[in-house]
Amino acid sequence: FLVQSVSVESPGSDSNIRDEGKMAWVTRTLPFRRVNGGMNDSSYATEIAPNQASLIRNYHLTKEGVLFSRGGSERLSDTAMADAVKYLHGFYINNADGTVTRKIVVKHGATLRQFNATTKVFDAITGTPTMSSSNRPSIVNFLNGSGVECLVYADGLVFFMWDGTTVTSLLTNWTNAGFTNAPRYLCVFAEALFAVGDTVKPHTVAYSADLDPTVWNSTATFLISPGDGTRVRGLCPYYDGLSIAKDRSIDLI
Repeated sequence: FLVQSVSVESPGSDSNIRDEGKMAWVTRTLPFRRVNGGMNDSSYATEIAPNQASLIRNYHLTKEGVLFSRGGSERLSDTAMADAVKYLHGFYINNADGTVTRKIVVKHGATLRQFNATTKVFDAITGTPTMSSSNRPSIVNFLNGSGVECLVYADGLVFFMWDGTTVTSLLTNWTNAGFTNAPRYLCVFAEALFAVGDTVKPHTVAYSADLDPTVWNSTATFLISPGDGTRVRGLCPYYDGLSIAKDRSIDLI
């Protein structure tokens, strides 16, 4: 409700009331639509549904849609990595029974590891090719047309995907599409995997077949300002488009 203060005149002339300071005050209660839930900060309060929230602070939202309080940091392991950590990634697999398997993946040195919740150490993921020890990788989660969720990895030297069990190289199909080096930057957009970073074609953005990160074609590409003397440095979905960052510009597709 909204509380508003209004003045009420006492009996007598207006001049006497003002001169003697005889002013009575009452509180008027005005009804207002109930506000709970939310959509976003730009929505009218009356558009907010009871099961929505405009702003939630210090909470995590699980993939099942459950909120839980963010309790700060947690030390996963007492075993130190042999090399500097280059990337930390959360790989989520939605199981047929409705549960979600969460795999914490870390890249350090030239090794990709997954956290073992039983032994409290990070085990090496077997079958991965020799990765770059210096380049920061790009890692994304991808759901293919068969309903298989996989992690896709690229660092300029290697290009592969991992479904939690098996590692599959994507480099041959990528080079067969006319590229020389593995991509450096990945992004999932419009049910396809977008990739860029070939040193020979630094302005060329390529995209895979829909729902299939293993299929690449030399015609499924486009150029971003090839004559400006800079190279593409990153990809990111932006609302209904794809933002592509270069050294001195950002293009929106």
